Amino acid sequence: MLLAFLPKGVLRNDEAKATRKAKRKAMKEKEDSDDDTFYDRTGEVEAKRKRKAMRKAALVSETYESLCAKKVSATAELRGIQHKLSDAKKKVQEIQDNSGLDPLDAFVSGLTNNLGDETMARMKRRQRELQLELNEYEKLLTLVTPAIKI
Repeated sequence: MLLAFLPKGVLRNDEAKATRKAKRKAMKEKEDSDDDTFYDRTGEVEAKRKRKAMRKAALVSETYESLCAKKVSATAELRGIQHKLSDAKKKVQEIQDNSGLDPLDAFVSGLTNNLGDETMARMKRRQRELQLELNEYEKLLTLVTPAIKI
């Protein structure tokens, strides 16, 4: 009868209880029914997984060297995009200047030479994103620049 009045969990090992709780939580994360991609036609589950992975990756601390490397790669990518955009603009200008061509020939050459509007929009959007990233890297680098370079 004395056992009936003891608080819950007194007779159990607390360490075993914590282990069971951790295992249960891990199983729940792995076997979540919402993460089933078989019936997912919107891609929301994959997006949720990517966001979760990004949050875990965001916990990694950045160093001065890693920020410099990221800045260099973003700058190189930005230059490549700017070069592609300028080439596409030149091609569009050339097509518009060739008014002596038959309208059908001008249209076909415009289709083959010009990047699509969607591609141009994607490249411009990526250019803006890279510019924002570079600004962020500049701010972070000013904060973490070592006082004495070895």
